[in-house]
Amino acid sequence: MYQILFSELISLFPFIFFGMSLCFVLLFYSLISTQKWVYDSKTFVFNKVSFIYSVYISSFVIITVFNSPSFCTIQFFGSIACDSVSFYSQLFILFLGLICLASYSINNRHHFFNYFEFFYVYLISIFSIFILVSSTDLISVYLCLELQSLTIYILSASNKNSSFSIEASLKYLIIGAFSSGFFLFGSSLVYGFIGTTNYFFLHDLVNFHFQESSIVYVGFTFVFFSLLFKLGVAPFHMWMPDIVEGVEISLSIFIITASKFSLLICLLRFVSTHYLSFYQFIFLFFTVLSWAIGSLGLSYQKRVKRFLIFSSISHYGFIMLSISINTLCSFQFAFIYYTVYLISSILIFVLVMCMGKKNNNIIIFLDEIEGLIRENYFLTFCFSIVIFSIAGIPPFSGFFIKYFIIVSFIDIITVLILWFFIVFSVINIFYYIRVIKLLIFSSSFSENYFPTCYSFSNSSTSVSTLVVFSILVLVFPTSLPLLFNLGYYLSMHFFFLFFSI
Repeated sequence: MYQILFSELISLFPFIFFGMSLCFVLLFYSLISTQKWVYDSKTFVFNKVSFIYSVYISSFVIITVFNSPSFCTIQFFGSIACDSVSFYSQLFILFLGLICLASYSINNRHHFFNYFEFFYVYLISIFSIFILVSSTDLISVYLCLELQSLTIYILSASNKNSSFSIEASLKYLIIGAFSSGFFLFGSSLVYGFIGTTNYFFLHDLVNFHFQESSIVYVGFTFVFFSLLFKLGVAPFHMWMPDIVEGVEISLSIFIITASKFSLLICLLRFVSTHYLSFYQFIFLFFTVLSWAIGSLGLSYQKRVKRFLIFSSISHYGFIMLSISINTLCSFQFAFIYYTVYLISSILIFVLVMCMGKKNNNIIIFLDEIEGLIRENYFLTFCFSIVIFSIAGIPPFSGFFIKYFIIVSFIDIITVLILWFFIVFSVINIFYYIRVIKLLIFSSSFSENYFPTCYSFSNSSTSVSTLVVFSILVLVFPTSLPLLFNLGYYLSMHFFFLFFSI
């Protein structure tokens, strides 16, 4: 009995360490905040807190690496799965979290004063994401989703001087409560009819004992739609453009990357529990709808964030297409495609942060990047490469992953889906090329409207290093075999998890 308890503690040590560190950091700051010298220099306080969190997250990376699970272990009565999926997902989320933390440090050094509060709530959100990607129970998933949503509500309203920030927080609160109601209602139907919310028990009971139960299917459908709602897949995308545009840019990166990545892992765990027969039709319907809304929505967008949001909606279509096949290969391509998309999204936002107008504000409209090549060739080159990769133009990674998805499933998907893919891909490429035209081939020039680029020095050195490294990943397809191997390894855990326990 002692050995079982000790093994559970070893497997859960990263979570325990993270939770205890949150308590320690809160106690530490509550003690030093009583000293007068802390408030004498806001810059010193900012650097002090940034240093604490940088060391803290780095130490957690080291502990997580040395605590890599060699096999899948299920803890807390089947509610937490310590497997390779959760392990690599946590490492990737840490990477995304550090980028968001650095972006906030660069852009908000003189705008906000509650530095510690922002970072602390931000880390609580990361902690909830860590548990979410490991959750295998509807109750634990719901609690983690609510904790993550609660922290994003607070972070969205962190800029009290911006009416857009307050509006985005209020909208996200209302939409989050609405989707959480769907999740709870579906979970209550499942528990009331089957008597359990654990994924492993649900897999056995639904597939072998309750195959004809319509009430259970209704409950699963509500939970399924709730996760798609939070993920922002069309037609549940209405809230994303307004909310992401209203929040600060570092929080926009966090919502689009880390938050959505955890929700995708959560969706894959839920779908792999039971794949109902009508799920494929729903996934294919959402695939075409995401392509249509994402592609046609780009034509009306004048703002950078809204343009990127509608671009992400069209990319969700490829992920839904991969999941709809429900095979080991399809899960592998879903992982790879979303990884390439996340790298591209991070690069876009980092490049936007590296550009500013004459008053040093972040650019808002697409027209503000007009004629960028006259000011900075390096930024123009980086921006063009990322846009080409997102558009799926060879020889970039975005093209190859789309090519592999279509070629691998060409015998499974219908000809109509292929025609939709061709039509909406051409529409996407047209609007992406329009951005390239603004960057390079623009004929108009306005001194007051022209962006002045930040120099890559001091704090921007890390940004330029990240940009160069990520562009190497996007340009050279030699990085794809590594992504294929990692995606195959993780998809094996998804596909065979519920058949081996």
